[in-house]
Amino acid sequence: MDSDDSDTAKAKAKAERKAARKAEKKRLAAAGEPVPEKKKKKKEKRKASEDDADAPKKKKKAKTEDSFYAGMETDSRPRTRSVDAQDKASKEALATAPEGSKALGDFSLSSVTRQALQARGVKVLFPIQAATFSTIFDEKRDLLARARTGTGKTLAFALPIIESLIAEKSTREPRALVLAPTRELAQQVLGDFAEISRNRLKTLCVYGGSAYGPSCDALRRGVDVVVGTPGRTMDLIEKQVLQLSQLKFAVLDEADQMLDMGFKDELEKIFAAMGKTVDRQLLLFSATLPPWVKKIAGEYCQNQTSLAEIDLVGGGKDGLNKIVQASTDVKHTCVPVSSWSQNHKVINDVVGAYGTGSTIVFCETKAECNDVIESKDITFDRRALHGDIPQALREKTMKAFREKKFSVLVATDVAARGLDCIVDLVVMNKPPATRSGWADTETYVHRSGRTGRAGRKGTCVTLYQLKHRDTLREIERATRNTFDWVAAPRARDVLGAAALQARVSVEAVDRSALPCFSDEAATLATFFGSPEKAVQACLAKIAGYEAGKPPDRSLLTNTENYVTCLYAAGLQIHSISYVWNFLRRSLPPDICDAFKGMQLVADSDGAVFDVPAKHKAQLEGLDGVAVDVQDLPRLKERASFSKGGRGGGRGGKGRGRGGRGRGKGGRGARKSW
Repeated sequence: MDSDDSDTAKAKAKAERKAARKAEKKRLAAAGEPVPEKKKKKKEKRKASEDDADAPKKKKKAKTEDSFYAGMETDSRPRTRSVDAQDKASKEALATAPEGSKALGDFSLSSVTRQALQARGVKVLFPIQAATFSTIFDEKRDLLARARTGTGKTLAFALPIIESLIAEKSTREPRALVLAPTRELAQQVLGDFAEISRNRLKTLCVYGGSAYGPSCDALRRGVDVVVGTPGRTMDLIEKQVLQLSQLKFAVLDEADQMLDMGFKDELEKIFAAMGKTVDRQLLLFSATLPPWVKKIAGEYCQNQTSLAEIDLVGGGKDGLNKIVQASTDVKHTCVPVSSWSQNHKVINDVVGAYGTGSTIVFCETKAECNDVIESKDITFDRRALHGDIPQALREKTMKAFREKKFSVLVATDVAARGLDCIVDLVVMNKPPATRSGWADTETYVHRSGRTGRAGRKGTCVTLYQLKHRDTLREIERATRNTFDWVAAPRARDVLGAAALQARVSVEAVDRSALPCFSDEAATLATFFGSPEKAVQACLAKIAGYEAGKPPDRSLLTNTENYVTCLYAAGLQIHSISYVWNFLRRSLPPDICDAFKGMQLVADSDGAVFDVPAKHKAQLEGLDGVAVDVQDLPRLKERASFSKGGRGGGRGGKGRGRGGRGRGKGGRGARKSW
């Protein structure tokens, strides 16, 4: 290459570097981050040093490990429009957030993390998140934390871990290990890490049923965060693929649930493989504190003085103990749903099985109302009533509802207050609760009181996931009403109710019109082979089931393509861990990992659980296991805690966020789906 070409290449490279620096400054300015000042030339630096020679020298600021975040704290952030807007939105959200919440600006969060939280609609940190962040991130202490279901425990450990790891140099071996009891919870936790870290960390989820190859390949390439179930994690450790020597964080999520599910041995082996080191933080999140959890905390924390305990389960409010009697003319029924995605299907089945006239479906928000209106899973004619509906349209809607021009009104609480019309069925898409998670008894009484008025009988059906069971128990106790806890309507129940209503509508036909249809009736009888089958077809059409029978779902969790199994132990058992141990000894891990919703029966001599229909054959040969039971036995009630008196807590168990409450009053229902 000659000198001219060399000079041209150098000039081109210099121009490219200049353009890149300019683009980077624009990006930093747009993101609200500090823009580095232009470097001074040597002559300017020398002149400046000569001018300042006589001035008193300033002490050089010590560089600390937290200097990465020095420009990100609330007081030192450059004031930009985007920062001001974020702070304003955070303060507004704080006004309506649960007590103990704090603004995002109060914490050392990087700008990328802030943007990720804002994109998710997170404007404040909830109590458990606010209470634990500094303990984990700033103080770098081990932690034993308790909080109720649905309070944001995942972000409580994910945020400080993400902020800590991105400030350090990445290694090939994992720097954080999160253990969760179920694959669903593990996937949810991984999703939160991936969404908040925004590709700044390499993450991996390992669980039974997934292929070993991709997991092993990812671990060999290097990952920062591993989220997994105990069984698969232990397998990878034994295969010497998963190394734990570089761990900075070890997290046990839903510790008590893992103990219930028979993972005690695996967890102890995993912690033994980690060893004890002052360089690793141990974070245990559990809704109860059984002795085993405290044992793990004591053995594997840095030292006893470093272990912080944060408990947000205790306490309560006086409103729980108030007696707010609900109508005794109303039959109060509770129906489980396996997940939010099943909600609309169950609403449709409940209206079909229980509704004989007008129905109100109560939703918490306007968005939920609109979802029900737009759902393809609901076949009944329905209209919405909420705050965004203009007053004139509200009046027309209510007039049409009173005149029975449509059967289902989907409403929020505020919009439905003051309604005075005959309603046979009330459906709540979830139990009413306050912003802080406490049972809202007064709202329940208001909603259920829309039916059973003026001496008429009515039915109120509340849909709940198992994490909501404690809330319903609290309402049941506070109102002193007896609730019926039943399985969701099965296909035969829905079809039977629909056939009855179709028959009633046919019986109301004026007989003078019948001769006009005699020829076609005879044709139908010939087509179907008999008059009876022709009438059956007509009833199916009237009822809206011309496309065929709706799919069967399990009795216990109301999940499609699942069946409910009953295990008879032949002796008194006091924990579902007995059943889990039996199943794990008898069946492959992949099949056991697919089971869901296990609960003890009322007599404590067995348990019910849901199984994918494709695994029925593997269970049919097991002693004591009845496959695809048609009638759900009475289940053992798990006493939830009063939030006053002798103490206790509330929790839930599940695939989503859950836990178990335990106090002197007993044990809370847990979420297991």
